[in-house]
Amino acid sequence: MSSKRWWLMGGGAALFALLMIIVALAVLCRVLPEVKAYSPLGKKIAVLDIRGSIISSEDTIKIIHSYRDDPTVAAVVLYIDSPGGGVAPSQEIYTELLQLKEKDKKVYAYMSNLGASGGYYVACASDKIYASPGTLTGSIGVILTFTNVEGLFGKIGLSSKTIKSGRYKDIGSPFRPMTPEEEALLGETVDDVYEQFLDTVIEARRDAISDKLEDAGVEKPTKYRVRRYVMEYADGRIFSGRQAQELGFVDELGNFQKCLKDVAREIGVKGRPTIVRKKTKERSLYDVLFGRVRAELLGLGEPTTRVELKYSLY
Repeated sequence: MSSKRWWLMGGGAALFALLMIIVALAVLCRVLPEVKAYSPLGKKIAVLDIRGSIISSEDTIKIIHSYRDDPTVAAVVLYIDSPGGGVAPSQEIYTELLQLKEKDKKVYAYMSNLGASGGYYVACASDKIYASPGTLTGSIGVILTFTNVEGLFGKIGLSSKTIKSGRYKDIGSPFRPMTPEEEALLGETVDDVYEQFLDTVIEARRDAISDKLEDAGVEKPTKYRVRRYVMEYADGRIFSGRQAQELGFVDELGNFQKCLKDVAREIGVKGRPTIVRKKTKERSLYDVLFGRVRAELLGLGEPTTRVELKYSLY
């Protein structure tokens, strides 16, 4: 057999093997989503879950950073089902999402059953906000709650003694009533954090709300006019998704699949997009129940567990 024939047979075999490898990879990518997610080919859409009360930002930020550093992730969709939570973690997640957008990655938000207060705050970092018509959203405001157990302790024969370095050092103590001066001082803090929420909503929704005002006959709405408009509705009230869309606080009505489809179209993906989804660590029942009882009812532990500003529905 001539060397030329051997060369042709060897080349054909190599080509056949290469085709088989390509076919096998294609089948795996279609059948096994987890394999497809790790494929270096094509643009991916990453899903970031914001579920339940926003108590900590640490795990969520780790996932954001993994999406940020993955060159195949072209867009991130927030799946929000949250009543909100702590002010600081909500702001931290929001800031990280803004930085993610600076990496030329699209960020869309879909609010499921609930996207209220801190959940809505986080959504404001996105390029577009989607909601179902029956989604509960809004609740733009701040809440600071204290529990007083002085009467309970008196009934069971317990008392508390506090030695402090300043008149406001034990502000919010569960073992005594709050003075009018303390209430005023805390009110100033709540107002300041509320203004921060307002500024975020105004920055995120200015264009959409300006369009609503122009449709109502307001020519070239100023930032001050938009602020007045937002303040009319930023009194803690909740909206349905349809109401929020009519008022300019939501961009589109539709389900999660519509949001994904629109994102795919935006980044130039044809057909079914590749989805990457990493789960955050879930809190144990012990952490949820015992930690809350100890901190809020008994006033024990670190002071930061007793006094917490919240962007929360409740």
